[in-house]
Amino acid sequence: MLPASTITSLTANSTVQCSKYNFVRKGDVGKDSSDDDDEDDDSSSSSVEIKEIEKLKGQRDKIMKKIEDHKRHLKRIRRQASAATDMGVDATVVGRRFKLSCDTKGVATDGSGLLTLCSRCWAWRELPENYYPRYMNELICDDTDGSCLSG
Repeated sequence: MLPASTITSLTANSTVQCSKYNFVRKGDVGKDSSDDDDEDDDSSSSSVEIKEIEKLKGQRDKIMKKIEDHKRHLKRIRRQASAATDMGVDATVVGRRFKLSCDTKGVATDGSGLLTLCSRCWAWRELPENYYPRYMNELICDDTDGSCLSG
């Protein structure tokens, strides 16, 4: 049950027309005091509104163009391996490979005493600019050694 003061405030507020948001009742449409102004104000305000709308459309078009340019920039392009014959460049490998060190077959490289069956090299590979990551560490077979030991 609501207290009497709440009920009286609800009934008092329900009969007052809200003027903050320019709400009007259905019968009060023609009785608005702002309709007494000249017709010139309405046409000038509507032309100002039209100019504002055109300005906003222009801004929207500029933003949409920037978005399209950004999308075009982000599109993936097909990567092509270059068939260069420079030092460190192999036609079957994308990018340039730099051999840092190699282990020959039949040599124990760690303290376990186990022998390696194939020669191997530790290399860095530099990929083209449109690849990510640009640099890779690789453990590759030594291409100068054509055979492996068999156990």
